[in-house]
Amino acid sequence: MAERTITINGMSKAYAMTGWRMGWLAGPTPALKLASNFNTQTVTSAATFTMHATVAALNGDQAPVEMMRCAYQERRDFIVKALNEIEGIECHLIEGTFYVFPYFSNTDKTSNEIADTILQKAQVVGVPGTAFGESGAKHIRFSIATSMTKLEQAVERIAKIASEI
Repeated sequence: MAERTITINGMSKAYAMTGWRMGWLAGPTPALKLASNFNTQTVTSAATFTMHATVAALNGDQAPVEMMRCAYQERRDFIVKALNEIEGIECHLIEGTFYVFPYFSNTDKTSNEIADTILQKAQVVGVPGTAFGESGAKHIRFSIATSMTKLEQAVERIAKIASEI
């Protein structure tokens, strides 16, 4: 499989460098040459400060990365369990991201209407699931990249208005 495997990764999640657009590609040389040819025709290069930050992050202490991973896992475990305890919401355990994508099963509303209701009545922001394709109908994407306190408040607010969704 090594001859056919391409790995793509970046600094956004593990090193909290979201938006800096620094990443890498690893794989067999022929595939990387093709990717390099494509890349030179589509982008220039990363900003110098992001290159220096990437070197520092990769060569530095990795303990903060593990601490961040544990914090996200704690948040994920909390919110998935809490959302599943609300009637009409089904939330699957996620891996590898700081978003949840619960399904709102007890409604005839569209994803846009669900998101609007939650925003207006619970003051919690979510992205309508249909922004990610039709299979996202009746889903809302919520970020868990915030404090546990804010996640607890969000779940409490959603639970209070769940019958109105």
